[in-house]
Amino acid sequence: VSEFVAREADLDQLQQWQQESDCRAIVLWGLAGVGKTTLAAKLLASQDLASVPTGYLSLAAGTTDEYFLAAVAAWLRTLNPAAHLPDGDLLGWIMQQFGQHRYFLLVDQLEVLFQPGQPTGTYRPGTGRIQQFFRQVAEQLHQSLVVWVSREKPLAMSQLRGGQVR
Repeated sequence: VSEFVAREADLDQLQQWQQESDCRAIVLWGLAGVGKTTLAAKLLASQDLASVPTGYLSLAAGTTDEYFLAAVAAWLRTLNPAAHLPDGDLLGWIMQQFGQHRYFLLVDQLEVLFQPGQPTGTYRPGTGRIQQFFRQVAEQLHQSLVVWVSREKPLAMSQLRGGQVR
C-alpha cells in the first residue's frame, strides 16, 4: 500500500486492538473513498500480522449465505488441505478452524448485505447465516481476527460492542 497519509493514529489504534486477546472482530465503517480498505490492508501488512495467514473477501451484490460460507471455507481449506470439510455445517467447521489456528480475514463491502429502504445497517433477507457468522466471530473464543469494512454501520453491531467488537 503506497499512499497512506495522516492515518497513522488510526493504524496504531487498530494494531493495539488486534493485539488484545479478546478482540476478534473489527468493523471499519465510513463514507466511500475515505481509506477504510487501505487502512485494513496496512493493518494486515503490519509486523504483528505479517506471518498470519490472510484472506480477503470482497462481497458482491446478491451475496448469499451459501456463497459466503463456501468462499471462507475454500480459503481455509487452501491453508489446511488435510482438514475435512463437513457435508453440512460449514459455519461450525469455519469456527472450529478459527479456534485451532490464527487467521486474519478481511471482509470488504459489508454494506451489500443491507436492505435498501430500511434503517441503515439492516440486513436483507437471506443473510441469516452470515449474520450468525458475524455474531459467532464476535462472541466465541477463537484465535482469529475478522475485519469487516462497510459504508454503513451494521445495526446489530451495537448489541455486540465491547471487548469482542471494535
